Amino acid sequence: FYSIDALDSNGDMLDGGVIKSSLAQILEDPREVNFNSIGYFTSMNRDSWADIRDELESLNPELIHKIDSSMFVLCLDEYDVAKRAPGTEISVADAIPLINNGLHGEAYNRTLR
Repeated sequence: FYSIDALDSNGDMLDGGVIKSSLAQILEDPREVNFNSIGYFTSMNRDSWADIRDELESLNPELIHKIDSSMFVLCLDEYDVAKRAPGTEISVADAIPLINNGLHGEAYNRTLR
């Protein structure tokens, strides 16, 4: 996962252009997607996930702290909504896959708390 600052050293919100630039850099990252990320673990049975989380925290406490202390999580998925004429409403058939993607996507890049 990636982490960007949304606040400056005084605790004030960064300018939208700075945040937009940071997000653009993430989207331009040429590295392959890591499909073995922490998001998969969070969808496991609660007790299993707790055991794995404890182990991850002992191995890399900074990583877990960064996730736990985040203001929010943003997934920058590419998802095409069916093409429709401007001004027309989205159909239920088109909305359901869009909603499912927003809720859980492919799970590899979701961290549920």
